[in-house]
Amino acid sequence: MPIIALLLYTLNSFAQAPVKAPALSNDKMPEITFEHDMHDFGTVSYGTPAVHEFTFNNSGRAPLLISDVKAQCTCITVEWPKGAIEPGKSGSIIVTYDTKKVGMVVKKLTVTSNNRKAVMDIAVKIHVLNDAKPVAPSDSVTTAPLPPGE
Repeated sequence: MPIIALLLYTLNSFAQAPVKAPALSNDKMPEITFEHDMHDFGTVSYGTPAVHEFTFNNSGRAPLLISDVKAQCTCITVEWPKGAIEPGKSGSIIVTYDTKKVGMVVKKLTVTSNNRKAVMDIAVKIHVLNDAKPVAPSDSVTTAPLPPGE
């Protein structure tokens, strides 16, 4: 048993602590500041484009990098700047809601960045009416039977 303890002690003494990236002090970090973190599209008709631009500013003292923006559902598509936003500069996250999904919803989007608070949420609210134009009989497609042999 003492040999096992000696072996474990020897192996442990050669182990290295994990290397960490140097942490920035809070006063030297980027800081994302949104003008608004919630947008209400209101009531819209089925199929009407619903696009909003969430504007933000890097009010910190280091470049801001947004690594990901995840929507709560597939009914939302998102575009965001892939490059660094320098201190004092602005950027935007463009959110498009698919208004072919009927009803009233509030959907969250999670923004991941190198901000002091690594994960932040923004949200959209929308009420899509079920007022799609029904297909009238005159708009429907009619087919005639093919002559024999064709």
